[in-house]
Amino acid sequence: RASGIEKFLVRSNSSTTTTAVPSGNSEQNISADSDEDYVHDISEEAQTLSSIKELIKAFELRKSEKVSKMLSAAVFVGVVDNTLMMMQYKTGLYLVDYTELSRELFYQLMLRTFGKCRRLSLQAPISLFDLLYLCLKERSSRTEQQHLKENNETIRKKCTEYVELLVQKKDMLDEYFRIRFTGDSSKNAKIVALPELIENYSPQMSALPLFLVRLCEQVDWDEEEACFRSVSWEISEFYSQLPRVNDDEASSCNSNSQLEPSAKDASDVKYILKNTLFPAYRKRIIPPTDFQDPENYVIVRMACLENLYKIFERC
Repeated sequence: RASGIEKFLVRSNSSTTTTAVPSGNSEQNISADSDEDYVHDISEEAQTLSSIKELIKAFELRKSEKVSKMLSAAVFVGVVDNTLMMMQYKTGLYLVDYTELSRELFYQLMLRTFGKCRRLSLQAPISLFDLLYLCLKERSSRTEQQHLKENNETIRKKCTEYVELLVQKKDMLDEYFRIRFTGDSSKNAKIVALPELIENYSPQMSALPLFLVRLCEQVDWDEEEACFRSVSWEISEFYSQLPRVNDDEASSCNSNSQLEPSAKDASDVKYILKNTLFPAYRKRIIPPTDFQDPENYVIVRMACLENLYKIFERC
């Protein structure tokens, strides 16, 4: 399993590297977004380009005021497993699908900071062909359907075609999405930068090969709005992937311990959620109405603390 991409990144404002990316970021007091903060967060390109304005309008119109109010005042409790965490809102204890929250968060942030967000520059450029080959080779080896298995020659040919596609789209990806490639062929094309959507947050290197493959296979490159939507969604899928939760992190969900032995380690899921993602959930996401539907299992009320206290008092 590849290590976190933060080990390979430095943060840059545009093309100039400024400082190394730390593994984590410190806690901060978070309050709900004001309208002024929200408007300021939207890039000039996002406010003027009609296709981006429509995509932003779409998720603004499906905003759930109930969930927004809940998230803005919620308190992080702990990690449950590789997709779920616990949070408290008033006297309610809630089970939350943080992967779904992250997908929506990063999708919205990519659109709102369209053409404006800072870059995460790789300290060492990585071959596009090698990354694509890694993913396609593994995908072929894992499939149980013989007709979907591909030989090495077929995989290499497909990699060459995919690299050519990404190189063809590199100017647009660089200008609008801060994804930067160098080179002009499958032999020398490399990825050198990714977007920084949340300060000090880096996506997982292990998810990078699949992200590049999905850019080639899932994006609608022919129609502007569909293209911007699908690229933003693939970025959100990539950025929402977190390291796997270990047993110690899961068991610490209900722990009162204040110790976080790997608080500076970007592979510590609890630390990433508590100090980076959860504050962003509170301040920077517009939750859709789907999130308040208990049948979608994104945010589910599990217990009322008042009732629990009454039970404990009788014991």
